[in-house]
Amino acid sequence: MAAAAASSIASSAASFTALADFSAAYFGNTSRAGLLRQYNFLAADVVKGGDKLTIPIVHVQVRAAKLPPPDSESKARKQKRDEVSAQAIAGLRTARAAWRSGEFATVKRVLTGIDTDYLDTFMAIEVNLLLGGAYVAFDDQDSAIATFRLARSRRPSATLDPYWYSPCMIELWNQATPAEPSP
Repeated sequence: MAAAAASSIASSAASFTALADFSAAYFGNTSRAGLLRQYNFLAADVVKGGDKLTIPIVHVQVRAAKLPPPDSESKARKQKRDEVSAQAIAGLRTARAAWRSGEFATVKRVLTGIDTDYLDTFMAIEVNLLLGGAYVAFDDQDSAIATFRLARSRRPSATLDPYWYSPCMIELWNQATPAEPSP
């Protein structure tokens, strides 16, 4: 397990210690000894006892046992993300089959309750694209634009291929420009 921070820590040597030993202790391997020498403006690869050494923290290896346990809010967020992802995977399987057979009511029923805020970008776009397409099939243009806007907020440069999507769907997709973030 690794923890990341954008800072540095100070360490001191008890006796003559090689920079490779500090590198192994803080970075998990000895390959960063040269980085420590340059970062601390040292001429040698050894630090004598009592000298202080600054360790830049970019990506430090930390044993899982030394990490603090996740708080209840993090656990709840991870559990919610896992639940929504499982729901989306199952829903997308059903929605794709329904989409291919023209059963757009099934697409709406299966995908409507999925909270795409908890999904990765690719899956969230696919859920919103299929759901928006189902709204287009039912001539609910406002809902389609709102749903497409959610997808485009994840990837504003995304476009629809006219080979796969109808001109009406592409037109609504293009109208659904992502909202500008408020200052």
